Amino acid sequence: MSLEDFGYNKIFEKFRLDNVPGSFEIGRVIAEHKERYIVKTLKGEFGKIMKNYKKGNNKK
Repeated sequence: MSLEDFGYNKIFEKFRLDNVPGSFEIGRVIAEHKERYIVKTLKGEFGKIMKNYKKGNNKK
């Protein structure tokens, strides 16, 4: 599998070089259900549950 299989192209590469620190991995969200996201990278698939941060809902 290559980054191009994810839809990665020269436009995204230029943006990454200009804006993203080198320690971040490139991936693509391949599924979303409510607040759970599945991201696919060259290293595999990863799931993440995101907390809802609506205005006024981000207080600890």
